[in-house]
Amino acid sequence: MRKPTILSLDREVDNGDGDTTKLINTVADDRAIDVSAWIDAKTWLLGCPIRLVQIAQKRINGQSLSNYERLYLYRYRKSENQKMFAS
Repeated sequence: MRKPTILSLDREVDNGDGDTTKLINTVADDRAIDVSAWIDAKTWLLGCPIRLVQIAQKRINGQSLSNYERLYLYRYRKSENQKMFAS
């Protein structure tokens, strides 16, 4: 009987540039966040609802949110969370 070949994710592999990297760093993740796009707030704000920007501005200024604003923020966070973990 053949033994299956199992690779350790901590193993060093050649990344093609002459350097080595851990195998775990080469695994693709469909739910991974594109950090450079996430950091760029202007890109994110282009698709952001205007009401959410107004709520964020109130939080930055230290103003309390109304019950409706809290509900809006809760529902927005919940829908984004479901999108991230769908699939």
